[in-house]
Amino acid sequence: MLSELCIKDFAIIDSQTISFRSGLNVISGETGAGKSVILQALELILGGRPSPKYLIPDTEGWELQALFTLSDLPADLREKLPDGTNTDELLITRTMNHAGRGRVYINGRLATVQMLQETCSVLVQICSQGGQSRLLNPDYHLELIDDFAGLGELRQQYAMKWERLRDKKKELSDIEARKEKSLLRTAELHYVVDELGEVELGPEVRSSYEKQIKELEATEHLLSTGQSLRELYTADDGLYTHLFRLKKEYEALARMYDRFEPLADQVAQATTLIEDSELELEKALSSTESDEEALELLRGKLSRLSHLQRKYSTDEKGLCTLLEQAQAELSLIQGEGDTDKLRAEIDTLETQVRSVAEKLSKKRGEAAKKLVSEVTEELKDLNMKHTALHISHERVDYRMHGQDRIEFMLRSSKGEKVFPLREIASGGELSRILLVLKKVLRDKTGVNVLVFDEVDTGISGSVARGVGEKLKSVATDSQVVCITHLAQVASLADAHFLVNKLETGCAITELSQEEKIEEIARMLAGYKVTAASRESARELLTSI
Repeated sequence: MLSELCIKDFAIIDSQTISFRSGLNVISGETGAGKSVILQALELILGGRPSPKYLIPDTEGWELQALFTLSDLPADLREKLPDGTNTDELLITRTMNHAGRGRVYINGRLATVQMLQETCSVLVQICSQGGQSRLLNPDYHLELIDDFAGLGELRQQYAMKWERLRDKKKELSDIEARKEKSLLRTAELHYVVDELGEVELGPEVRSSYEKQIKELEATEHLLSTGQSLRELYTADDGLYTHLFRLKKEYEALARMYDRFEPLADQVAQATTLIEDSELELEKALSSTESDEEALELLRGKLSRLSHLQRKYSTDEKGLCTLLEQAQAELSLIQGEGDTDKLRAEIDTLETQVRSVAEKLSKKRGEAAKKLVSEVTEELKDLNMKHTALHISHERVDYRMHGQDRIEFMLRSSKGEKVFPLREIASGGELSRILLVLKKVLRDKTGVNVLVFDEVDTGISGSVARGVGEKLKSVATDSQVVCITHLAQVASLADAHFLVNKLETGCAITELSQEEKIEEIARMLAGYKVTAASRESARELLTSI
């Protein structure tokens, strides 16, 4: 509830503090006394646009403070409050200086006007022409119908399915978008995987290649050298040709001269040794095989490996890591390609959403008819027999709260067109309609501070009493602040505040029981209070 409103150097008020009560708070006073200033101050507390006209000369500027007690605020409303404001008491401060510079403080902390609006819109509604009542917002009418019909659980069920459907559709859209964007990346990854997959990769592959190549090159060298040695033995002008000739000549000399026999024997031994060496050479060469094809293959692999290392500026280990990363990313991209399961989920959710939306639409239609009937009946008590509430119910695309668009409409009299509630011109008429809606909906709006202005414009007698009784009824669930000219309304107040015009401004005081009688008598009699008007005032107060 709104506990206190402090006004300083604002319009015609120097300094005033109003301590409001729970229930019905009435503000009265003569025309021009300054009642509207209180309403203007409340509008600014709610985040209204400030005006230089409220500044008082020779002051630092105006300051407004509102203290709210939130200890009895329902949990669902507490959840709607911005962070940092969910406390047992909430202090709103708003200032403006003559330079046009303003400040907003919430619980002593600097805040923005938007934060102010978000906070106070949960707590307060001003029900008047041009006021900040959420009841005038078509986007809010659907929620009112659902609350009136008790569709909270079904609405929540729909919202959960709709949100899941929305998320799944977004997931599918994201996958398809990524697939489209990843076509080039997929081609790049395939190229890397194919290129690196053509070679054998491992931490010791290069050293293994080099070792095998070295061994095969050594074999090639051995075979090449062996072939050269063979030719030295067996060529036409080779070792055997000269050796056999040498042996033959020494044998001839030994036969002729004895002294050449030792030399002939040495040459014969040398021939035998050379023949043995050739035999060993043949044995060694016969056990050695050449594999030029394997050697060339290994050289090609080593060359390819060296090329890839230079291309990707990394070593063997880095190439292995690069291949693994490319394969993993490619697998991830390709894994997103299977959307059949996701599409099936979306089809199922769409069916469920349609089913729940149909139930909501049907129940909303039934609730709208019932609400129209109850509001129309209540309006008769306020001398608005020809005023009728209509509810526009249209089907729209599926969204967070279903496929329905609800807007409250009004027909002021028979034969006239139906207009949206927000376009109604008459301030008093609008205030009474909002009052009836609040009574019928039993504070389904959630807001627990309601400010009514012009609710009694153009009425009197029993109709005025009917307005007062409806205000009193609403005040059992919400704190009500009502600016009124009617004694019938003021007599029902739990707290009555009088605004008196002074030479230099105005004064606001809470009335005692005797002072209430005097003020109500003035409201009944006009300028001059009489004994009869005082007696009538007492009767009104005792007839509650």
